[in-house]
Amino acid sequence: MLGPMYPGSFENIDSLKETLSASSTEAEQSSSDDDAHSTSSLPRRCYCDSQHEEMEQCIFGLQPHYVFEKRLYYHRRRAVYLAHDRARPDVKVVIRITDGRPHESTILAHLMSANVYGIEQPYSFHVSTGHTATVTKFVQGELPLPQSIQNMHDFFALAASLMRSLTEIHGEGIIHRDIKMSNLIWDGRTCTVVDFELSCVREGKTRQIGTEGFMAPELLRPGPAYGPEIDVFSAGVTLWAILTQTKEGRVDAPYVLPSSVFGSDAIIDLLDRMLATDPDKRPSSSQCLYELATEYDRIRSQTPRSTQPPQDSSSDADLDLSGDETA
Repeated sequence: MLGPMYPGSFENIDSLKETLSASSTEAEQSSSDDDAHSTSSLPRRCYCDSQHEEMEQCIFGLQPHYVFEKRLYYHRRRAVYLAHDRARPDVKVVIRITDGRPHESTILAHLMSANVYGIEQPYSFHVSTGHTATVTKFVQGELPLPQSIQNMHDFFALAASLMRSLTEIHGEGIIHRDIKMSNLIWDGRTCTVVDFELSCVREGKTRQIGTEGFMAPELLRPGPAYGPEIDVFSAGVTLWAILTQTKEGRVDAPYVLPSSVFGSDAIIDLLDRMLATDPDKRPSSSQCLYELATEYDRIRSQTPRSTQPPQDSSSDADLDLSGDETA
């Protein structure tokens, strides 16, 4: 049945983790398979068709509430649709149907309750036999990246907005685990992070999770639990791909960086550290945000770059990161 989002007021990160443990098992399959199955590769048939009866039931259960407009992509374990609310036709939504319990809905409800910047806004969720539909408000953006980034201001604004989102997401104890260009929506002002299906709480143990070419190297080999530093690496790959006008990440290292970015050696140094194979050598998302904002100000004013971060690393940014604070 259709229902409201999970209550977002978890007492602490442990209560969120307990909720997720009770309702969902950690995703183990890479999302790279999903990206290989775009709408263009599907047979030309009705958007509500499905190879699985359970997914079909989930779709039909939603139709009294939503008008399905377009199937964005489909895979054997996942489908994504563009739709609008029947009661409010002006409200467009994205509906993600997955085989499993409402893991993503729970994560998004928690982040929304914490007023986290730059995330997609949860609208409702629907649970059917074996499948969950997460409904989020549609965000209009300029796609595809990296072609929409044309100048210095665009690059710094997107990069700082992304790192601010990750700083707040990580501050809530959440690791996204699938940062890549197709999971970012850029509207010229705010970078919105979408698709939290693979996210986890506090630390992750599953290897080979994410999208090939954007995964941190430690995810490709056995090792201890990992933390938000894997998102910093994926963000570094994303920014590298934007700067080099590359549509995909790389599966081999090292990354060849430009000699400078808008005349800035500091950004090259930052990207080099974000892409470090040793996770301990990567900066935190908050440090990345501070360095981006500081370097942007230096370039504009052509004054010597400060080496001492302030107490609040996000307060010194002169970039327009006001965005919609009520995610």
